[in-house]
Amino acid sequence: MEKKAEDFNEDMILQDMAFNRDLNKRARQARMKRERDEGKEEGLQEGLSKGLRYSVLKLFIKTYPQAETGFLENLSVE
Repeated sequence: MEKKAEDFNEDMILQDMAFNRDLNKRARQARMKRERDEGKEEGLQEGLSKGLRYSVLKLFIKTYPQAETGFLENLSVE
């Protein structure tokens, strides 16, 4: 095993390949974390929006049980 470690330490090409592999691995992990965080934030925003729509629809139906609610289906936070 020591021989392999010595060979690795002496071979600049192997060291460069290992460094590039490690760099690519870290970049991929950072990209995945960033995309996961962005997706989580987007999901939270969408969940809040859907929750608000549901609450408004529920309140409207309770207040006006005979009224048509179709126009509330595309309700947005804005």
